Amino acid sequence: MERLIDIMFHHGGELRWNDDGSQVYEPDNKYCLADNDEDAMDVFFVRNYYKKLGYDKIDECFWQVPGTNLEN
Repeated sequence: MERLIDIMFHHGGELRWNDDGSQVYEPDNKYCLADNDEDAMDVFFVRNYYKKLGYDKIDECFWQVPGTNLEN
């Protein structure tokens, strides 16, 4: 059975700490790469997707598992 996944890219900002001690990403520019067959996703495609978002290179890349906070 085909299972589709969405990948949300947050880009163009910085991680910082809020006054309450939680971590946030600002400014939060978002782009959703939607309806991807999980069996057909290629790690190289995802890793290099920054080029399609208009960047020449990236310095760092982080990911967040849904349902967790940025501190994890």
